[in-house]
Amino acid sequence: MSESQTQIAENAPVEILKMDPERYTAAVFQPFRAQLDAIKAEGAAVTFEIQTTAGMSIAVAWRRKFRELRVEAEKARKERKAPILEIGRLLDAKAKDLEAEILPLEDRFDVAIKAEEARREEERKAEEARERARVEQIQNRIAELRGALGAVAYGAASGLIAEHIADLVKVPVEMSEFAEFTGHAQVAKDETLAKLREQLAATIAREEQAEKEKLVREAEEARLKAEREQLERDRAAHAEEERQAAAARAKVDAEARAKREAEEAELRRQREELAKQQAEVDRQRREQEARDEAARQAEARKHREAENIAKAQAAAERDRQTQIRAQRRPSDDQIVEALCKAFRSLKPTEDEVIEWVATFDAEDARSRRLVAAA
Repeated sequence: MSESQTQIAENAPVEILKMDPERYTAAVFQPFRAQLDAIKAEGAAVTFEIQTTAGMSIAVAWRRKFRELRVEAEKARKERKAPILEIGRLLDAKAKDLEAEILPLEDRFDVAIKAEEARREEERKAEEARERARVEQIQNRIAELRGALGAVAYGAASGLIAEHIADLVKVPVEMSEFAEFTGHAQVAKDETLAKLREQLAATIAREEQAEKEKLVREAEEARLKAEREQLERDRAAHAEEERQAAAARAKVDAEARAKREAEEAELRRQREELAKQQAEVDRQRREQEARDEAARQAEARKHREAENIAKAQAAAERDRQTQIRAQRRPSDDQIVEALCKAFRSLKPTEDEVIEWVATFDAEDARSRRLVAAA
């Protein structure tokens, strides 16, 4: 705090009783006004490159100057508000004016600082993302070397497996592509080649055995084919006999079906007639229910209308009573004047009487009078 600010603070208990509120408030903030005028012109001419270390330091220092001035002004406001409500109100107004003028000046540096901090954080995140992408790309290439084994479907021909082995052998494992993971890449390639070669040997053995089994199977299939052809001829003869028997059964079935359909048609006619009769009964019942519901709704409307009229009358009466009470109430000035006369033995000032009224607990007084009356 400056010397002038300290002097004001020391003299405040005495001066506050003599000084006019406007003069006192102006005196409190005059040092801050002077400091602000002094640094505002200087700060307006400040230039800085926020992307540089020096520029960042300049911006931080100037932000600190304005912020410290704003904080000290706010502190002075709080320290001097308590003695009297009128001075407190003026201090609030002056402090807000001062803060409104300081904040835009402070924000000039604060916004630039925060923007640069955000930009540097974004650069750091971008660098981390690039490093993760580089490592992930290398790991994916290593996974592709191992994935060459899975690319060969189970049961694939030996020729296809041999082609995959030849393609994998041609894949180079170089430091320029795999960097610090080159050793891992070479291990992945060697292990995959070893497994593919094992699979190739097993597949060749399996194909040779399958060829032998194929020859045996073809001989057996020729024998079975001859037996099936003889069986088909026997079945054709038997099928003709079955066809003739089926024709006879179909004739009998057709006659029975015609009789059954006639009986079912009669049953449907009888059910339709019963349905029509039931529909008529249902229609008459619904019409009666609709008439009953309309009567109930009409009665409910009459009841609601009566309630609305009663509520409107009660509201009108409440408004009338409120207007009567408002007309009977004396003005604020009349209340103050009457209290000054009632307590003239105490010689109160109007300000004291106003303070009495401001601190009067109406609810507590009403409760105590009710208890006393009981």
